[in-house]
Amino acid sequence: MRIAMVGSGSIGGGLGRAWSAKGHTVSYAARDVTDPDVVALARETGARVATIEEALADAEVIALAMPFGAAATVARALPAWDGRIVIDCTNPIGPGFTLLHGHTDSGAEAIARLMPGARVVRALIEEVGFEPIDVAR
Repeated sequence: MRIAMVGSGSIGGGLGRAWSAKGHTVSYAARDVTDPDVVALARETGARVATIEEALADAEVIALAMPFGAAATVARALPAWDGRIVIDCTNPIGPGFTLLHGHTDSGAEAIARLMPGARVVRALIEEVGFEPIDVAR
């Protein structure tokens, strides 16, 4: 499967690593395709680094693991979202750790409005490297 990973931090990097290890073709969408951290991550995982537009263009699945505020910019990068599968791993948290959505709608609903026709799925992802506490101890 061709997956565009928008975000290369701990969540995006972890998902990209896992999907690459399972044999999927991963493209990291980056504002700066020469960013050394993104280039190193792509080299480590066998993925490619592409502009946001390039990564989204041929992706079968698009995973969003960037700051919630960047969703509008990402939405403008693709002219048509019809039928695209979008996995929303963003957190709609604003300055001062304030909730941006969740009172009358959700962050995923806001993402869906920005990407009309997309099939948006909300995902809760643990930070990579997190070890659950053994409560039996």
